[in-house]
Order: sequence, then structure tokens, then C-alpha cells
Amino acid sequence: MHLRLPAACCSLFLLYLLAACHPGRNNGEGQIDLDQQVTNETHPRDTVFRNFNQNWKKFISTQAELDKAVDTSQQPMGWEPEIRVDCQYSRAAGGIIPLVQVSWTSAQADTNVRMDIALLYRGFQNNYYSTVFPLTPNRRFALALHSNYLKDSAAVLLTGPSLFPKVVDFRLREADTSAKAVQGPALRQHTLLLTDVGPGLTYRLRMCMLHEGSWQTSREMLFSAPICPIDNH
Repeated sequence: MHLRLPAACCSLFLLYLLAACHPGRNNGEGQIDLDQQVTNETHPRDTVFRNFNQNWKKFISTQAELDKAVDTSQQPMGWEPEIRVDCQYSRAAGGIIPLVQVSWTSAQADTNVRMDIALLYRGFQNNYYSTVFPLTPNRRFALALHSNYLKDSAAVLLTGPSLFPKVVDFRLREADTSAKAVQGPALRQHTLLLTDVGPGLTYRLRMCMLHEGSWQTSREMLFSAPICPIDNH
């Protein structure tokens, strides 16, 4: 008993010091305060997202093409595009923002296509995603009129501006096949460049093609946006 008492006293003293050095927030009853701020919103954003909580409805699109139904009865083809991520300075955002490049080859020119992105779990199945068509520079992903986000503003605010990336560029050219002989039709190289994605977030990207008045799911894949350093200059 005499040997254990000093050890117990030392342990109590160390716990007291730790509590004094790290006074966590509590509600007066020794419980964790769940209202404490744990998210970091210091990364740069385009000025188009200013006052997003009040102005998010400006990202609703009235394009008739986007309001057409999406046929998901066919399983999307396997898609393993080349993903490159980078960070670049944006004057509109006033800082360094993520950049994602998606490249793939196919025998056909994927021109009359639209892209959808989802952040929430089962976003495509539950109609919680944003979309863009056509893939022209400076066009942003938007919400179609049939999107469930329009009836769930809390979900919009949860995902935030990260749901509305911008197409920087979309290029189509003949693929370089000089390294080996290739039989059959020429392959096309497609390159899609996106910015204003959420740093560190994982996106599900889906390609759809217009067929007989409705969109057919073609390809689907995941990518993660990089976390860029904060520019203090």
C-alpha cells in the first residue's frame, strides 16, 4: 500500500496538469460541446460564391437538356482515366486553388456528353448531384430542375460551393499511337480540366450520353481533389 500511494498521487497530478493545459469546451456538465467549430473554411474561393448561403439558387439551371431523364438501367462501363491534380493561383479566388485533369481515350469522339458529380453517399441514386452540359470553358456545374437539392436547402449548404466546379477546358484530339502499330479506327484523346473543386474531397464523376431523348449513363469513376497550400503573399 505504501508503495502504490505515491504512484497514484503522481498520476492524479499529471491529469490535473493536462486538464489545465488543454481546457476543452464543455457545457458545464463535463460533456463535449457539439456546437464547436471543427471545419476550416480558410481556403480561397471564387467571388461567385460570395454569400453562398443566401445566393445558392443562382446555381440552378433551366437548360432543357439537363432536365431530361437519366436512364440508369445499364451498368456504366469500366473507366480508368488518367487523373492529374495540381494547385494554381486564381485571381478570382485570391489564392491557390485545386486543379483536376481527367484524360481518357476512346474510339469515338465523346463530344455530345454531359458530366455529373456527386459528393453525398449514393448521390446519383438519390438524385443529389450537379451537372454540366456542354463541356465548354468557364461553364459551371449546376443543379437541374428535377434535382432533389432544390427541395433540400440543408443538403446544399452541407455540400456548399464544392458542388459547383468550373470547366476550365475540354479538348479532343487524335491520340498518339506512334509507339506501336494500331489496327482499327483511330483513338481519340479527351482531356477535361476542372477547378473550384473542394480541397481534399472525393468526387464521383459520371459521364452521360444523349440517346433517343434521354441520357444514358456511360462511364463512372472516383477522384480526389488535392489540398493546396495557403498563399500568404
